[in-house]
Amino acid sequence: MSGFLIIVAIAAACIVLGAVGFAWWFSRRTQSNGVTVDVERLLADGRYDAAKDVAISALSVETDQAECFDLRICLARALVGEEDYQAAERVCREAADFAPASRQRADALVEIARVQALAGELDAASETLQSVSPMACSADGRGRRELAIADIALTRLRFAEAERALAAAYDPSQSAEIADDVALAHARLQYLRGNFRQAIAETTRLLDRFKNEDSLSLTLLTLARALLDQERPEPVEADRALSKALVLVHFPGYASVVSACHALVQAHFDNEKEALESADRASKLCVSSRFAAEAECLIGDAMRQFGRYVEARKHYQKALGLDAGSLEALWGLATCAQMTGLYQVAEPYFKLCIEAAPEHFLGRRSEDAIEG
Repeated sequence: MSGFLIIVAIAAACIVLGAVGFAWWFSRRTQSNGVTVDVERLLADGRYDAAKDVAISALSVETDQAECFDLRICLARALVGEEDYQAAERVCREAADFAPASRQRADALVEIARVQALAGELDAASETLQSVSPMACSADGRGRRELAIADIALTRLRFAEAERALAAAYDPSQSAEIADDVALAHARLQYLRGNFRQAIAETTRLLDRFKNEDSLSLTLLTLARALLDQERPEPVEADRALSKALVLVHFPGYASVVSACHALVQAHFDNEKEALESADRASKLCVSSRFAAEAECLIGDAMRQFGRYVEARKHYQKALGLDAGSLEALWGLATCAQMTGLYQVAEPYFKLCIEAAPEHFLGRRSEDAIEG
């Protein structure tokens, strides 16, 4: 019995020492900005729930204003990863209210705009960005501001605006992460313009650079779409890229679009069962109206590939219900109308899209408007 008591005493001592050691480690990590580094690492791995918990725990004991600011921004990004956009915006506003310096306050406002853009509130995001002077931001904050402007412009197919923002985003003093994000946005621009070879080359160069798994997933998605939309589609290579993206992706918005694009690739292979499974999965993955609308357009494209025009039209209409400014949805509806002989219905839709974004539709999809 005495031996048992000795074992219990040793175990208790180990537990106490472990607790003291953890408290010391946590204190040291907090003082040296180590907790923020850990949270950022969790974010890069897509472990949003763990990142949120660590950030909240650190904020409960942290007293340094600058560190609290960084932790709040990390917490907001974790909340975005869980698609809790309202909470993320609230935390960003707290970061702005308690920012220790004016530059950090400006950076927090940029972060609010990024949250709004990801949620699909593009007009609100634009208004927020207009309220922030680029000179008021830090070097990285300026880059993120211009990237947010470019992201909104690319979503709305406004290429000249996106190009100006990306040119302004370049700064030798900014972090490598921002520089890589600028390069990815430029690849997206080339893809949307119909410069598929350049988009493929740029995304391929980026594949070994990203440590953030969601950024890498977006790179693979852009590569897959360029491979699929070029004059001679390469669905096998596109499928390989998407298979990797499906494994890596964490953010529900990207996951929804990746799954929808996978449905389109399967339609190229005439794999109806797999395409329908991916389409069904994609429609349930996210709450962001922006990414849900993009996914619905891709699902509509897949249904159109199978000649299922009634179903395709329903997906395009659903996309317009989610995002009234979706030109891709209008183009899809026009194509469905044309393929079913409703040429008078199709013509005004085609004209509207081409007038709004001639580079995109004439450079990439003009063959749809002249078929039949």
